[in-house]
Amino acid sequence: MGEDKTQAKKGGEDAVAITTYDDLNDLAGAQDIRTLLILALISFGTFINPLQTINYQFLGATPDYWCHVAPLVEANWTQEQILSLAIPNGNSSSQLSSCVMYDFNYTLAAELGFEGAALSPDFSLEEEVGRVKCSSRDFDRNQYESTVVTEWDLVCERRVLYSTTQAVSQVGTLLGSLVVGYLYDVIGRRPVVLLSSTLFTLTGFLAALSPTVEFYIIMKTIIAFMASGIYLGCFVLVMELCSSRHRSTVSVMFVVPWALGYMVLPGIAYLVRTWYWLQVALTVPALYTISYFWLLPESPRWLLAKGRYADTLGVFKWLAKINGKTLPSDEVLLQTLKNIATSDGSSKDNDEPKADEEAKKKLATRVSIAVRQFFALLTTAGLRGRTVVVFFCWFASSLIYYGVALNATNLSADPYLYMFLGGLLEVPSYVLLWPAIIYLGRKKSLVSLYLVCAVSIFAVMSVLVVTPGGMVGMFSCGV
Repeated sequence: MGEDKTQAKKGGEDAVAITTYDDLNDLAGAQDIRTLLILALISFGTFINPLQTINYQFLGATPDYWCHVAPLVEANWTQEQILSLAIPNGNSSSQLSSCVMYDFNYTLAAELGFEGAALSPDFSLEEEVGRVKCSSRDFDRNQYESTVVTEWDLVCERRVLYSTTQAVSQVGTLLGSLVVGYLYDVIGRRPVVLLSSTLFTLTGFLAALSPTVEFYIIMKTIIAFMASGIYLGCFVLVMELCSSRHRSTVSVMFVVPWALGYMVLPGIAYLVRTWYWLQVALTVPALYTISYFWLLPESPRWLLAKGRYADTLGVFKWLAKINGKTLPSDEVLLQTLKNIATSDGSSKDNDEPKADEEAKKKLATRVSIAVRQFFALLTTAGLRGRTVVVFFCWFASSLIYYGVALNATNLSADPYLYMFLGGLLEVPSYVLLWPAIIYLGRKKSLVSLYLVCAVSIFAVMSVLVVTPGGMVGMFSCGV
């Protein structure tokens, strides 16, 4: 009984001290280890993003290929025999042409056999021999049993479809970033993340069942779109749930699972060499997001901004219960929430004039309001300049990041090791970023990292110019 009075007294004293959102957040235990554990579990959802957004290094790998010469294949000629007779050299003597073959009578060659064809003047290369385009190809399947390239013959004149399957991932990310950002503010963080994670998982499995490359392209676009919904929504949630003094720590903690997913991706791809089973294997970890239906609360800051005080109180009571904290009475907290919302100017007035209510019912008015809100960052004078700078920073860093991440076959003989090391190097970069943000601040850290990255890129470019074709030391940098 005495303990209850002590807790009630403490709750009353804390109620008096609550003047800001952060005060109430801390009172509910936002700084406690149990809350940080919840934030870590939410953050681990970022583990699934690189499994889908940078997997094209393996799903879309292009093995060596050459024209399919049906008569010789049906005659059981070996690969070496077919290449030596039918396939001309490419740009160098060590490469074979991939899209053309000699204009020979291969039915006759099949009848003569390899040795007979080699001795026949009909198949001599001493004189100029015409070349013809081939309609289908054979692929070297020593490393990859199948990829989307081998599945739908995305080479030669169909190479544009290959580029499309790779580009739609970034298109989906762009569209997702634009749309889900608006939806977060309109319907809330939690429902958008739950919908995104559900569709992300569903389309991930459907992509493995794609009957055509066009269907696959649509699925990949949706996957990238929904990946933005998961990543951005979870990031906003953990930032609004954690204590203000822990935001730097939590923001670093949030991106570490991305690096882990980056590292795990080549391991899964090494074990699974068939593209559709690889797509399934990379989607299975997304089933983790089912836990979000129980684990994920709505952002109390968003609820407060919408004037939903009872729901805001419910989230804080949930956090307090998890952390073993005692809150003031509901009446006191509700009044405190209203005072905080009024002082911040963030709450909607629930008693809007009837004229405004009628106006909002009109479709044209609602669309106009939505458009203004959507472009608020560019139409607001104080935010326009900062928005343009941030957009440029994201553009520059993404150009370098994905350029390095998706070029394993051009930069390394072993794409599995290359991708693993790429993810491994991100871990110390995130860890070192933590003290940099704390002691230097965000702006100085960002400028310094961009400067180091720019110098490294120019250094690589200088080496390439001075020693073309030589061994080039590759620098990697992250911002």
